[in-house]
Parts: sequence; C-alpha cells; structure tokens
Amino acid sequence: MKISAKVDYALQAVVEIAVATKKDSLISTEEIASRRDIPEKFLEGILTLLRKSGVINSYRGPSGGYELAKKPQDIAVADIIRIIDGPLAAVRGFAPEEIEYAGPVKHVADVWIATRASLRNVLENISIADILSGDFDVSVSKLLNEKDARKRRKA
Repeated sequence: MKISAKVDYALQAVVEIAVATKKDSLISTEEIASRRDIPEKFLEGILTLLRKSGVINSYRGPSGGYELAKKPQDIAVADIIRIIDGPLAAVRGFAPEEIEYAGPVKHVADVWIATRASLRNVLENISIADILSGDFDVSVSKLLNEKDARKRRKA
C-alpha cells in the first residue's frame, strides 16, 4: 500500500487539531503547516476536504482556526484515507469484488479482497484518540511487534 503525502499530511493535521481541541483552543493553518513542515497552500486544500466531510470545523477571523467536529475516538484512520484518497483498496478504479478474472488468475480478486479486509482490520480500528495515546488494540500491537515489522523488504 502506498500512502500519499496528502493522506500523511491530513492525518498529521487532524492529530494537531485534536491536540488543540483537547486544550479547548483552535489551531490555524499556519500553525499546523509550521509545526508539521507541510506546504501551507497544500494543507489548505486538505483542510477544506476534512471540513466538508464533517471531521473538522473552521472558524474565521483573527482568532479563528480549526477544531475537531467529532470526538477523537470517533475518527478512524480509514476515514481520513477515504476522505482524501478514496477507497482503501481499489483495483484499476474498481472495487475488488466487481472484477472478474478467468482461467488460472481467477483467484486474483480474492487476493485483493483479502488485502482490503486486512487494511480495514487495522485502519478502521485505529482512531485519532489511539494515535494520541499510543495505546493500540491488541491486534495492532501484535502487528507492530512482529519480527521485521519495522524493516522494509525489497523486491
């Protein structure tokens, strides 16, 4: 799975907004961009998508900024990915179950469906609150502790 810069920045921004919201304050685009080293114009587009999707609220004016529109425990990483990049696992723009393969490759769709299910099991079960606390579900912690989990494999 490739995670786009846009998704990575969106997740960082939502976590920064969650921290500010927890302190009963707003955070500006400029502040998020500066803290996370995100290009400000790029971040503005991301924040617009998050606002339109109902994840964050925005307030204008000199003391304006952003706050979470939902509780951190109610925002899953999968939600952010879907808002920013669309479905978790699309194959050539189609849902895996919509593709039919014939002959010896007929079970390739099963591979894509299983991949999507695996992604869902992780990304739908990690919330912004979990990221803030670092306290992940047992199944996620198990994955993090697998041998070589933090090593990149080469082709």
